[in-house]
Amino acid sequence: MNAKCVPMTDEGPGRAGCPFASPAVLRFVLGTAVLALAAAADRPAVGQDKPPAPPATPPAPTPPPVDLFAAKSGDVGRAAAAKLWPAVESARRAQLFAFAIREARRVVELDPEHKGARAVLGQARREQSWAEDPAVVAKNPRTNYPAKAPGLEEAAGLERHWVKELAAARSAAAGAWATFGDELARKLESAGADRAYRCAIAIDTDCAKARAALGYFRWKGLVWLTEAQVRAVDAACTAQRVDVASPCDDAFGLKLWKVETPHFRIESRMDPSRLTEFAKWLETAYAVHLCDIGREPTAQVFQSIVRMVVCENETEWNTWINQFVPWDKEFNRKLDGCWSDTYAYGMKPPSDGSDETRRDHLVHRAVHAVNKVALGQSWPSWIDEGLAHLTTIRVQGMTKTWCLAPNKSEYAKLAQPGAGKAGWVDMAEWRANVRTSALARDDTPLRTLVCQPFPSLGFGAVLKAWSMLDYWREDDPESFRDLLPKMRGVKDQSGAAIVEKHFGRSLEDIDEGWRRWVLRTY
Repeated sequence: MNAKCVPMTDEGPGRAGCPFASPAVLRFVLGTAVLALAAAADRPAVGQDKPPAPPATPPAPTPPPVDLFAAKSGDVGRAAAAKLWPAVESARRAQLFAFAIREARRVVELDPEHKGARAVLGQARREQSWAEDPAVVAKNPRTNYPAKAPGLEEAAGLERHWVKELAAARSAAAGAWATFGDELARKLESAGADRAYRCAIAIDTDCAKARAALGYFRWKGLVWLTEAQVRAVDAACTAQRVDVASPCDDAFGLKLWKVETPHFRIESRMDPSRLTEFAKWLETAYAVHLCDIGREPTAQVFQSIVRMVVCENETEWNTWINQFVPWDKEFNRKLDGCWSDTYAYGMKPPSDGSDETRRDHLVHRAVHAVNKVALGQSWPSWIDEGLAHLTTIRVQGMTKTWCLAPNKSEYAKLAQPGAGKAGWVDMAEWRANVRTSALARDDTPLRTLVCQPFPSLGFGAVLKAWSMLDYWREDDPESFRDLLPKMRGVKDQSGAAIVEKHFGRSLEDIDEGWRRWVLRTY
């Protein structure tokens, strides 16, 4: 039987009506239908892809990092140049034109558009660059005291005063770069900070702020080394006893003690503790000398370890000569020591029996060994001998060793008692002797030193060679280091032209500058 629906009323279905036809149920059904239709409207038709979403807004491009060193270094350079420029003006007022030109070059390195410095250098603007103007160059004096030089002592006094001004100006100019380095370091620009600190050191090699920031230490009061270099050099100075065979063991009839560092081995019957002390001084001189000539202090310049055989008695010395020295045995027997080859040296027992004398002799010879390999300088070279004394005196404060080339007549003359050795041992005595000689103008002329055979010149030439190199190293270390490779193997008159071209001055003018430097320094 078919059921019969009863009409709906607000009060609900009739007693016989449909229970799902209430208003609440209808409202639910209608709401669900509306939502279904809305969803269907958003759904793509069968076989049709969903339309792509609108593209997102691209992010703003990241600006390139700012190179603060490049952005500000020009301003810092100009500020540093402005601090150095007064020293140039002061030099010109004092008639120190050679000094003014040297510092003007440094000003131009800091500020390439500095018109005053360019004028001092005799340069004029030519379109997009600077070039020398012959007319200006001809008018500009290029030597100190071009008209009439004052007396040596007066001139030395004037230069001493200006050198103090220069030191203050360089310190201020370097300080500008060091302060810029600090600014970059605070902004974590480590590479730029390092560059700024190195610019400071290029102006003032002793700029404490820049040296400290770069991790340098003043090693033994002699040279600036990084912490890593200090560790390496200190380690090298600590010799180790080694148990190795030596040709001298059989020749001397006993096994010698041997101590070794990275660059030297010392062999002797002497107590190893004494040999260890010698080795420390050898490595100290090695590191200082390499720094002075512009090399890495821990570099290995030798192809083989250098053996130093310290003979304890005349028998051992004669054995060394007889068995290991291949040339002119009787002449070499009279010397205080000699090489058997490039990497083996024998030392005669010193007449005073002093370990100080032994140490000095070994240090002196070690510097000669470095000169030969690293610089191409060997006897009879005034540069070789001058450098040997320069480093020996810097490291020890004294020297007792005198080198004589194998010239029998000169050796016989100079080796006589009282021939010049006595009294010239301590550095203060060397300086006093040189000062007296410079003031009297009776020193060995530089032209003679450069052009004449060195062994024939006597001990006065040794003092001049040492002091001239001391002058160049102190007055302009960079120029001094640049000169040395140019003099490789030079032992004739061609050296005069090389030195004059390098410094842009005659040898006689260099001599005058040296004399004034001696009087204001020694």
